[in-house]
Amino acid sequence: MGDLEGLKILCKNNPSIDLDASDYDGRTALHMAATEGHIEILQFLVKNKLKEINPTDRWGNTPLEDAQRGIFQEVTDFVKEMGGLTRKELRK
Repeated sequence: MGDLEGLKILCKNNPSIDLDASDYDGRTALHMAATEGHIEILQFLVKNKLKEINPTDRWGNTPLEDAQRGIFQEVTDFVKEMGGLTRKELRK
């Protein structure tokens, strides 16, 4: 939902929180932020030692592909700068 302040509070109150955790579809916070175009959330996740920049969900989608589908150029550029790849690039 793009609630950066809420995410900061959640992380502060739960220092052992796993920012790479996924839901039943394999979708991570990174997937969701990229899908919705929330650049500030992505920056926070990366800054706070997100371990995996290219997680794949159960359909094989990466956060970069989610950003591209949503036509969020700033988000797409940021994810690429952080090493984000498409599923095709991951297979190489």
